[in-house]
Amino acid sequence: THAHAAALVNVMRDYFTDPPSIAPAICGGASGMRVECIYVYPIKSCAGFQVASWPLSPTGLAFDRHWTIVDDRGVALSQRKLPEMSLIRAEVRLPCSDDLCGSLLITAPNVDPLCLPLDGVVDASPLRFVTVCGDRWAAVLYGECTSRWFSRVLRRPCFLARSHAPPPPPSTH
Repeated sequence: THAHAAALVNVMRDYFTDPPSIAPAICGGASGMRVECIYVYPIKSCAGFQVASWPLSPTGLAFDRHWTIVDDRGVALSQRKLPEMSLIRAEVRLPCSDDLCGSLLITAPNVDPLCLPLDGVVDASPLRFVTVCGDRWAAVLYGECTSRWFSRVLRRPCFLARSHAPPPPPSTH
């Protein structure tokens, strides 16, 4: 919707431009800014991919940071502690028609690619909470085959978790 697009522009302006260069854009109206490229990062802390255009969801770019890699305690792993996560590249292949579900293609050096359907979780765990940047998220964990792939690449036990819903709102108490 227009409101979602405006919110995205505000986030980009607030966090991805230098303060001196933003003043002319504000004074000159919205036409003073333009998006040169868009990157989507399907798996938090892993490499993303560039797109010319991309659908929006109620929370931002569709499928952006929709997945995360967690340890056996359900805590998200990050590039700060595991720089090799930057070698894992995830690309969403959107459905071409109603007959196709789309896929998440994941690649990394020295392993075969992993391709997962967008319309569900293969061999899913029951719904559980994972911790991402200190926030608790409802998620499902992918099964043994997917876990082995990520554990091999990162050389430690880990699991791919798919966000089930946005995190609960902060407590007002």
